[in-house]
Amino acid sequence: MDPTDTDAPSLSRSSLDRINALRERPLASPPPRSRPVLPWVISAVLLAFALGLIANPWFETRIRSQLPGFAASTLPTVADLEAQRAATLKIERRVAALEAQPEKPAATAALAGGDFGQLTSRIGTTNARIDAVSTQVSMLAARVDASAAATQATLASVAHDAEAAQSVLLLGVTRRALEKGEKLAVAVPSAEAALQSRFGAAHAEPLAAVLALGAAPVTSRSLARDLAQLAPRLTGAVAPADASWWDTFTNSLSSIVRVRETGSAATDPVDRVAAAQAALLIGNVDGAVLQIGALPADKRRIASTWLNNAGRLRTGMRGLAVLESAALAPLPPVAPKG
Repeated sequence: MDPTDTDAPSLSRSSLDRINALRERPLASPPPRSRPVLPWVISAVLLAFALGLIANPWFETRIRSQLPGFAASTLPTVADLEAQRAATLKIERRVAALEAQPEKPAATAALAGGDFGQLTSRIGTTNARIDAVSTQVSMLAARVDASAAATQATLASVAHDAEAAQSVLLLGVTRRALEKGEKLAVAVPSAEAALQSRFGAAHAEPLAAVLALGAAPVTSRSLARDLAQLAPRLTGAVAPADASWWDTFTNSLSSIVRVRETGSAATDPVDRVAAAQAALLIGNVDGAVLQIGALPADKRRIASTWLNNAGRLRTGMRGLAVLESAALAPLPPVAPKG
């Protein structure tokens, strides 16, 4: 009821004051609610149990190592620390080297400006120049190879010609010594070793004949002299010591009178010996050997030493001719390199 309402019964002044005092009095807050303590106690106990379990060595070795996310950890050794320190220093040095490299302002500006088309064109031009230079280098290499091959062939020809000249000179000295009837080891002491070095591998047989003749020289003049000494015995002008007077008489007559048809070949020992001597006068050793070799067997036995010496002369001179031909042989063509 409103106290100002006139229709309401009038109240006393003290009642009104008490009502106003009650209105002005602040309302009292409700008493605080009490919180339960038991959950906090349980939580603290569980936390203490967990901390004690974690701190337990048995838990560390048996349980924690089996849990996902907890790998077994080992303390790093001194070697591990040194290796880590070395790797760190290496990385720091590489970073310092990269920072110390000078920047390329032109290339950076070109890339920053987006001038990729011009850069691509320049790269293409450079590649074309490189291809052209490579082609020129290939052509020059081919020309160098051809020039090297020609130079090699020329050097081989020059070396062959020089060797041929030395061989011809050596063989000329050898021929002169053999024609003079001088021992090769005396006339040219180094000839035998030089001949062995140059012709021993490819022409062993002719070289052996030349060296045999050089060890015991025989000339056409010495053969003519020896044949002149053997002529009386070969022609029968001198009878053997045990010959009868009749044999001596007939031999004398045969040396005085000889009857031969005109144009017929000489078959008489006197004619053959005369023909052999005439052949030796002109250096025809083969003709002289042919005439003496056609004598009867008993006469050939008398001239056996002479025939052997003549054979050595023929074989040695033929071997010398073979060596001369080998020395003057042209250089075989050089096969081109593939």
